[in-house]
Amino acid sequence: MQEIVSIYIGKAGILLGEAVWELYCMEHGILINGNMPSYESETDFKFTNFFQQVRPAKFVPRALFFDLEPTYTNKLRNGKHRFLFNSEQFLTGDDDAANNFITDRYNSGSEIIDSMIETVRNFTNNCENVEGFIIYHSAGGGTGYCLTALLMERLRNDYPKKMFTEFSIYPTPIISPITTEPFNAVLSTLTSSEYSDCCFIVDNEAMYQMCCSNLLMKNPNYTNLNRLIAQTVSSATISLRLESALNSNLKELQKNLVPLPRLNFPYATYAPVVPGDKIYDITVEQLTKSCFSKENQMVKCNPEYGKYLGCCLQFRGNVEPTEINLAIKAMREENSFELVDWCPSAFKVGVNLRKPSFLPNSDLAELERTACVLSNNTNIGDYLTRLNQKYNILESKNDFVCWFKMQNIEFAEYKEAYDFLNQLISDYEEVDLDIYQVD
Repeated sequence: MQEIVSIYIGKAGILLGEAVWELYCMEHGILINGNMPSYESETDFKFTNFFQQVRPAKFVPRALFFDLEPTYTNKLRNGKHRFLFNSEQFLTGDDDAANNFITDRYNSGSEIIDSMIETVRNFTNNCENVEGFIIYHSAGGGTGYCLTALLMERLRNDYPKKMFTEFSIYPTPIISPITTEPFNAVLSTLTSSEYSDCCFIVDNEAMYQMCCSNLLMKNPNYTNLNRLIAQTVSSATISLRLESALNSNLKELQKNLVPLPRLNFPYATYAPVVPGDKIYDITVEQLTKSCFSKENQMVKCNPEYGKYLGCCLQFRGNVEPTEINLAIKAMREENSFELVDWCPSAFKVGVNLRKPSFLPNSDLAELERTACVLSNNTNIGDYLTRLNQKYNILESKNDFVCWFKMQNIEFAEYKEAYDFLNQLISDYEEVDLDIYQVD
C-alpha cells in the first residue's frame, strides 16, 4: 500500500476539497457517513490509498484541511459530510490574511505553521507507507499561497523522499476583484518550482469560460467551477485509486509528465464538457479530439502552437482499445498534436472500464464514457506571459509596496520570483525551438 495524503488550504482549497471527496465517495460506493455497503463484494482495494479503513466497512478520507480562519472549515465540519471526517483533520487560526501574503507569511502563518506540521506528522504516523502528498490551494490568495509555501518548505525538509503534487488554482479578474492576486501568483509559481514535483495549473478564467461556452451558464459561481474542477481531478487521479497500467502512482505520474527540471507545470483537459440537460452520443474519435481542444482545457492557451513534453490520455467507461488506436492514428495523420523530437514516447494511453460518476444535480451530462488528458505543453508559456504582464502593471504603478515597508521587508523576494517567471517562460520557449540546455 502507498498512501496519498490530500491537503486542502484556504477557502479555495477547502471548497474544492468538499466537491472532490463527495465525488470520490460516489465512485467507490462510500456513503456520506463513511460506511461502504458494498465492502464485502469489493475486489479492488487500491482506493485505500486515499481512504483509511477505521473498521470493517467504515472509511475516512486521507485528507487534511487548513485555514487561517474557521468559516469554511466549519461549513464542512457541520454540513452533510460532518460524519465523513474526524475533528483531527481540521486546523484553523483566528485571523484571516485578507489576501495579503505579507500578513500571512510573517504574522498569521508563522503562528500556525508548527501546529500544521504536527497535524501532518500525527496523521502520517497512522499510515503504513506514505508515497506523497497532493496539495490543493489558490495561487492568488493570501492564505492559499503563503500558508502553502510555509507548509511545503517544512514538509520538504521533513519528508525529502516523498512525492509532492499540487493542484494550484490561478486567479482571474473576471470573478475576483482582488488586485493583489498577480503578486501572489508569481510568488506561488516560484514556490511550486522549488518544492513541488508536479504542479497542475488550474486557470479560473478558463474554467469560467468553459462554464459559459460549453455548459451555457450565464453567471457561473465558485460552486459551478469547483464541481467542474472536481470532475477533472477525479479523472486525473483515477489511476491512483483503482488498478491501472498508466500512472499507477505519483512517481510514475511525475516521470511521465516532467522530463526536464523546472518545467514541472502541466495542466489537465477534460472531455466532454457538455450540459446535463441534453442527451449525447459521442464516439471515441470525437472524444479523443475533444481532449486536445482548447475549449476543454483547464488553462487558457492554444495547444496547436506548442509541443508536448509529456502527455497522458486516460479514458473511462465503455471504451474499446481498438477504437482508441484508430482515433489516435487519425489524429496523428491530421498532425493534431506535436511531440518534442527527443521524446517520441512521451504519449501514453490508459483505460479504466469503470463507468464515470457524476455529482448530484451535476452541470455535466452523465455520459457512459469520458476522457482526461494530463499534458506538459510548451504553450503554458503563453499563460505565464499573461501572468507576467499583470504583475508588470501592478509593479509599474508601485501598488501595494507599502505592505513591505510596513513590515520592514525588502522587495527582493518579489524580484526573485519575477526573474524566475521570466526564466521559466524562456525555458518553455527554448524547448519549443529545440534549443533548451539542461543545467
